[in-house]
Amino acid sequence: MSKPKRNKTDNKLQIENIMLFIFPVILTLVLFVISAIVSVYTDLQRSQNYIVSLCIIGFVCFASGVLSGKFKRKNGIITGIIYILPQLTLLLLISVIFNSFSIDINIIISTAVSVISAAVGGITGVNMKQKAKRVKK
Repeated sequence: MSKPKRNKTDNKLQIENIMLFIFPVILTLVLFVISAIVSVYTDLQRSQNYIVSLCIIGFVCFASGVLSGKFKRKNGIITGIIYILPQLTLLLLISVIFNSFSIDINIIISTAVSVISAAVGGITGVNMKQKAKRVKK
């Protein structure tokens, strides 16, 4: 029995799904490195660093939700949340490791910001208008 042939759209969908999972993780790491460099060379206090990291987390999760909702075009809340799971897992893992394996209110707030931002981003992505394709004459 022969294997079913894969067409280009199946491969394209697989690549899009992989990129939707990888994008938030890469963007989070890049933004956290930038914020770490800024906090080292400026006089930010610890509470200000936490607010900056919450803003970064919210932005990245929102952007990930928008992208996933834009590609999937349905179930924006669920789609947005599903596609931030790798980033959310990384965030929780790093937070727990650096907090001596304890979960505190900051981790809970960060998780809530992530989930809410991704859900709102997913809704936004689903409701965005697609570009009109030009018809060649």
